[in-house]
Amino acid sequence: MIISDLPDWEKEEYHNYEQTIEKINSLKEKYYDLLSFFPIGKSVLGKDILCVKIKSKNKAKYSCLIDGCIHGSEWESGELCLYFLESLLKNYGKDKNLSKVMDMSEINVIPILNPDGRQKDRRWNENGVDLNRNFDVHYGRIFGGSVKRTKSKDKFTNLWFFINCGKKAFSEPETLSFKEYTEILNQKNFSFYVNCHTASQKIISPTKIMINPQYSLKKEEKEIFNYAKNEISKITPYENKESISLFGYGNACDWIFKEYRIPSFNLELLSKDYTAGFGKGKHDKLNYWMKKSIPALKYLLQNIEKFDKWKVPNIKI
Repeated sequence: MIISDLPDWEKEEYHNYEQTIEKINSLKEKYYDLLSFFPIGKSVLGKDILCVKIKSKNKAKYSCLIDGCIHGSEWESGELCLYFLESLLKNYGKDKNLSKVMDMSEINVIPILNPDGRQKDRRWNENGVDLNRNFDVHYGRIFGGSVKRTKSKDKFTNLWFFINCGKKAFSEPETLSFKEYTEILNQKNFSFYVNCHTASQKIISPTKIMINPQYSLKKEEKEIFNYAKNEISKITPYENKESISLFGYGNACDWIFKEYRIPSFNLELLSKDYTAGFGKGKHDKLNYWMKKSIPALKYLLQNIEKFDKWKVPNIKI
């Protein structure tokens, strides 16, 4: 698969929530026969959580889900979703391999999973909950740095070692909507999942430390994960890493793997120089990072059939 025609955002404009909606609408007008979009639910403040779907022209054999901005201050994760969508649409019909994959796949992209956090440049949602700790996989474990609280908007109570994971798993409208939509996807050959973040320059598979044996990676699954991550590390700046963090329990990537047993990845865009922390992170060189990052998603999409069957993803872009 050749990246033959990339979007050209010369001004390197970032898209907040409203601008993201405008961008999606403009893509819909131009590519109306390929693209649809719809809300999967609403945020705490009532903003639509939009999913953009690139429809297969034939009956879809496979489906995937890619999302960004589950942490609202990690802007580039949402921008990659938009950049990826536009790149696919612009190259459809020009790139034979890409077009073939698109014709047999349903590609679902949620650019902003945390609209309220994105709008306020905050990691957490309007209830003060870190949405990527609100999933039902080792939820609320103290060694995961999580603390159950009903509401906390004070950023100083949301430290790395003291994270508000919510009152219970899926207590937040954003994560509950996500859960319900993935249940729909699971009826359509849900083949792989990517949760985009910033900023540690890594491609990560599900957490290595899994206390419950049913969550553990089988040998062949681990080999497939490592193969895919090694390939991505060859074509992008992103390192092949296993998550061994004690501070990431209750996250989307682990939950998807546990719940649906499909290949699930956490793509950490950018370098550590861009770490957003509690907001006000550095945001520049957008085109550079998008062009460096988009091959990772295209490689995963190119191998959607392989991932669906848990076979070695050896089709290169």
